[in-house]
Amino acid sequence: MAGDSAFVERDQQLAQLDGALADVCVGRGRVVLVCGEAGAGKSSLVSQFASDRASRRGVDVLTGLCDPFPSRAALGPLFDIGVALDIAPEQLRSAPSSPHDLFLDVYARLAALRRPVAVVVEDVHWADQATLDLVAFLGRRVQRLPLLLILTFRSDELRAADPLGVTLGNLATTPGLVRIDLEPLSRTAVASLARGTGIDAGELHRRTGGNPFFVSEVLRNPEAAVPPTVRDAILARISRLSPEAQQTVQTAAVIGARMESDLLVHVMLKAGIPRWSLQEAISSGVLRREDARLFFRHELVESAIYDSIPPSGRQRLHVLALEELEAAGGADYARLTRHADASGNDAAVLHFAPLAAARAAGFGAHRQAASLLSLAIERARYDRQRTAELLEQRGTQHYLALEFGGAAEDHHAAADAWHGLGNTLNQARNLIRLSYVRLADGDRDESDAVLQTATGLLEHCAPSQELAMAYEAWARRLFTSNQPQSALTWADRAIELAETLHQPELALQAGITAAVSRVLLGDDSARVHLHQLREQMLARGATDDTARDLLARATFYLAFVPMIHRDYAEVDPYLDEGSSLAETYDLEYWSSLMSGARVLRLTHAGDWQAAENVARDILGAPEPAWRARLLALICLGRIEARRGQSQAQQHLESATRAASHDPAIASMLWTARAEAAWLAGDHVQLSQEATAVRSAASDDPWFLGEMAFWSRLAGHAMHELQLDSAEPYRLAQAEAWSAAAEWWTERGCPYEAALCMANTDDARLVRSAIGQLDQLGAVAAAAFARRRLRELGVASVPRGPRPSTSANPAGLTRREQEVLQAVADGCTNAEIAARLFLSEKTVERHLSGAFTKLNAGSRTEAVVAARRIRALTDAPA
Repeated sequence: MAGDSAFVERDQQLAQLDGALADVCVGRGRVVLVCGEAGAGKSSLVSQFASDRASRRGVDVLTGLCDPFPSRAALGPLFDIGVALDIAPEQLRSAPSSPHDLFLDVYARLAALRRPVAVVVEDVHWADQATLDLVAFLGRRVQRLPLLLILTFRSDELRAADPLGVTLGNLATTPGLVRIDLEPLSRTAVASLARGTGIDAGELHRRTGGNPFFVSEVLRNPEAAVPPTVRDAILARISRLSPEAQQTVQTAAVIGARMESDLLVHVMLKAGIPRWSLQEAISSGVLRREDARLFFRHELVESAIYDSIPPSGRQRLHVLALEELEAAGGADYARLTRHADASGNDAAVLHFAPLAAARAAGFGAHRQAASLLSLAIERARYDRQRTAELLEQRGTQHYLALEFGGAAEDHHAAADAWHGLGNTLNQARNLIRLSYVRLADGDRDESDAVLQTATGLLEHCAPSQELAMAYEAWARRLFTSNQPQSALTWADRAIELAETLHQPELALQAGITAAVSRVLLGDDSARVHLHQLREQMLARGATDDTARDLLARATFYLAFVPMIHRDYAEVDPYLDEGSSLAETYDLEYWSSLMSGARVLRLTHAGDWQAAENVARDILGAPEPAWRARLLALICLGRIEARRGQSQAQQHLESATRAASHDPAIASMLWTARAEAAWLAGDHVQLSQEATAVRSAASDDPWFLGEMAFWSRLAGHAMHELQLDSAEPYRLAQAEAWSAAAEWWTERGCPYEAALCMANTDDARLVRSAIGQLDQLGAVAAAAFARRRLRELGVASVPRGPRPSTSANPAGLTRREQEVLQAVADGCTNAEIAARLFLSEKTVERHLSGAFTKLNAGSRTEAVVAARRIRALTDAPA
């Protein structure tokens, strides 16, 4: 054989890895994705890089493996590399109060290293959720670390909706990200490898598709024709080992890819396999040794060997492995679960699977936890109480993984099971959780029905934590339905009962809902109380996920609710603090909501370009919070309607389809649609929107007032709305237009102020309104103001600005232009983020897009290239 197929046609890929390592050595951390089909040579490429290029630079390479087992341990790769980072296995086996604490610890240990290091995570297509979260956490911060993070995965098995696909999507904007796609070997390369073997190279390439591993395995058997499957080639090679060595590799395949040599030897001896056969397996290259661990040189080898073991023999080896692990007192519950499952030991599965699930959940691997609990549920089918407990636990894990269908099924089944057992409290608790699931999934009617049933059951029992939960659930449900008075009633009941039962966390949850409901009802002191609750939470510390969620929720309300009342005094600081909190703790849901609130704030402030940019960032995100998406659609549609752009209706229609999820924000939609109807001169549509908002907004003076305002501009007075209007709209209804304009100006709302000025009989103010609306780009409203000026008898009416029709020559989006312009101005990413109201991660994504379109490898190259083709606004004439 002319050479090793793993290193043919791979010089360019090795050079890419070397280039990334060079960047790391000068202080720029990098992420490298090495992908290809199974057998493409991913592990071999990385191994060659480690032994050659990294070794020459004196860089240590730490390798962690992801296992294919359903019962795999959370953060498996970290077990492999943890020793090198002084992380004890016991620390990983005991789930922290929050995965974020562990991630920060890993980050700190990497940051403290005195020289660069390469960390390889093999086979991330099998990674548990906690491992993916850790990868994403480090990847987003890699530039600050002396770290080359190499991830290998099978690209042919990847789907965008898979957890790995989502993680890779989030990493796509990492500056300097390198992706290495390992293509199959060419016909020429296969021919060179097959030279001198007597094998038909053309047939070999056709049958193997150029897969390096397939090619190499066939070439290891030159005396045979091309085998029908690679499995046959692997087993043919294994057959050349002694019977004892064959039994050894079979035992190793049962134990799994990551195995301690001592464990393998002990299981071998129990199975009657001599110790010396292990050395033969290692010498043959089937197994390789690294320190005290043993690995198969390729996962396909392990799989082929495992599948070749007769079922009875496989089960017997799993029994022995389980016995050995139990005797050693190990706490690797996922591993114990795997062997218990495969050995048919139902009692052991029922014992270890819930423990493994709890540990996985502690690391944030909720899908993995649900999978482990499924194994236990299968074994508990004859124990009704245990089944009910496990269903409830799995429902919670499905919910936390945003798998609402599975969560609903489990909580429904658990409620039925507890009902059959006569346990009303547990039945009701699951119904309450089912109501949360249905609400999150958009089925408000079902949510109400289920919650009503739970409340009815509990009110016939003694006061309980479950009853307080039901009251709090009603409070939150009514608050999101824009019924603050009713929400307050239920929240106060929840607080009183929770305090009586000494449930401070539940009282705090209800307290937040009560405070924000009072704010909506016009109680100014409630905002102070909500601020005090937030300060108490800050003083106690955001020590776990629940505390962080509550803190983010309170901060969001402090930023968002005042904007409904057009009070912006403290909005910006809370928006900044909320965004910072969400970024610090990787609270993606709250980060998305903060961005949605930011869009609303910028729209009100007249900074429409910035609002549009943030809105499009939300709509382009992989999984935005649906409420953030709704806010983005409403504000974007509103801005486009004001600009006279045809896309406005499309965005408002998209918002309409989603608005049933949130009646409170739906009121914003109806007023936005009413304004769009007024701007388009469609008074029939405006009347329909007025009817909708009267129904949806209940007695809210702000939404009712705004609807009356648009109706008034269209010449249709709506007396039933005018009486309930908030102050600026009440002034407008009284035709105190100058006072109304002054009110809006003081609040920093230029568009509304200009509309009020345009309705005065003072030509000077109307002319000022025209200038203000032109500056905003409010084409339709500016046309209205110009008509008003003509109605006042003014002959000389200012002309509008000439629209620009030029397209960016590089195809840069408006946001990419703004980010690149800031780079040209000498701004850092942090400064750009502050200027454009973005996160640094979003800035990096736009820079990456600009670099790609300009074929640039650095910030300087991108600016120079953009100026050369006049793709930047500051390009010299």
